[in-house]
Amino acid sequence: MNKTTTTTTVASTRDDVSISLSLAPYELNVYFGMFIWITGNIGCIGNAIVFNSRMFANQAYARYLFCQAIQDFIYFNFVFMSRVVQKGFRVPLTTKYLAFCRIRQFYTFWGNQISFNSFVFATMDRILATQRSTNLRNWSNRVTLSYKMVAGSMLFWFLFIGHRLIWYQLSDGNCGPPPGIYATWDEWFENATSAVLPPILMFLLAFLLRRSVHHVIQRRIQPTTNQNKTVLEQMSSKLSLMLLLQCIIVVITYVPYSVELAYTSIRQYYSKTPYEKARDKVFTELTHLLAYIFFQSSFYVSLFTNTGFRQQIKHLLGMKKLIDLSTTKHLPTTIHIQTNV
Repeated sequence: MNKTTTTTTVASTRDDVSISLSLAPYELNVYFGMFIWITGNIGCIGNAIVFNSRMFANQAYARYLFCQAIQDFIYFNFVFMSRVVQKGFRVPLTTKYLAFCRIRQFYTFWGNQISFNSFVFATMDRILATQRSTNLRNWSNRVTLSYKMVAGSMLFWFLFIGHRLIWYQLSDGNCGPPPGIYATWDEWFENATSAVLPPILMFLLAFLLRRSVHHVIQRRIQPTTNQNKTVLEQMSSKLSLMLLLQCIIVVITYVPYSVELAYTSIRQYYSKTPYEKARDKVFTELTHLLAYIFFQSSFYVSLFTNTGFRQQIKHLLGMKKLIDLSTTKHLPTTIHIQTNV
């Protein structure tokens, strides 16, 4: 009798939890989503203003990061905001209008790639700038090349993703590819390029940049005074802190998202209880929201770790006179770029 009562109580509790969990995804999108949207917009505007200022006018990496800031701003106010409206406030958009469905699904993938590619190009520019080889250094800080690289990236990914503007359909209240080989290819291609490759590439670039800066410091340590040596060591320490923060952000952003995509692909053909469905939906919504932290965090990491960035913000706010570029050039051009992972 007691065993039966206990089993009934557990089942009843699970039903109650399932009801509570059913509301959690909507609340996550409303409250956590609005927090990400507000802070993300502030960060995008801040990055756009700083990297488009006179201090960074002739820096190629700043052109990449300015393009990234503009792209992220559009991404937040189109892709992310439409998600909050639909997933949080339950207003059907992608599931009701075919044109909106296709454009949003295209831009979700395309905008993500353009933003991340801009960061990659900026990082590569700084890696090239720290090389001993003159031929390699000559490829860094080319402003005209930066515009060509961004435009080329846009065209490249349009050729690979533009099919969504034509073939995506509305079916049973869902916006997605028609079933079959095309749907399988589209899903795995997006998972590989948007969830798996970015963290791998991030750790590789972080390693290369950290090693390049370390080699530059080693080459300059011998002829420098103790004071200059201390400055170089401080720069290395700040770069290490930035890389650590960015790696943590990548882990928070991409690893749960990758796990969720793999879990969903494996479990989609298995039957689930109402409790499991509600639990999985909360996990899915949380991981998808966390994925947007990549677009939100760069401004705040820069503000926290980069003295030159803070000085420029103070100047733009009228709090401090701009320090001459020649006295601060080493700080943003050598360290700052890793703040936009």
